[in-house]
Amino acid sequence: MLRRAALESAERRGVPCPKGKKPGHGASNTVRHVDTWHPVHAWSTEDVWSAVNRSGLRPHSAYAAGMPRLSCSFRVLASRPALIRAAQLRPALAAEYAAIEAKTGHRFQSDVSMAEIIAEAERAKIAAIPCWEG
Repeated sequence: MLRRAALESAERRGVPCPKGKKPGHGASNTVRHVDTWHPVHAWSTEDVWSAVNRSGLRPHSAYAAGMPRLSCSFRVLASRPALIRAAQLRPALAAEYAAIEAKTGHRFQSDVSMAEIIAEAERAKIAAIPCWEG
């Protein structure tokens, strides 16, 4: 019943719902029934920002600073532009990573060192990253 109410409430508010999801969708065992519903997983980036704007929530300052998502500043799987922007925003932390690289002899990513990212951050004019993948 709770699942049906949540689905109907979302539909009334115009929240995008996953295609093919119906009340009662989820996992169960012999002890209890568990509904799994994460509507945001089916949303586009535009849907998410629209919901944030409608809600009146204040987004984290990382988004205003040009980061595409709120995650670790120097996410090892981040794109080069995202790492450069992070180094522009947090130069002291980038310098700590570079010092660790120098001490250990290991690079931040196999194809790029934090020292290279820092050098590029000092030259580049990156204001915003359109998506995390770059």
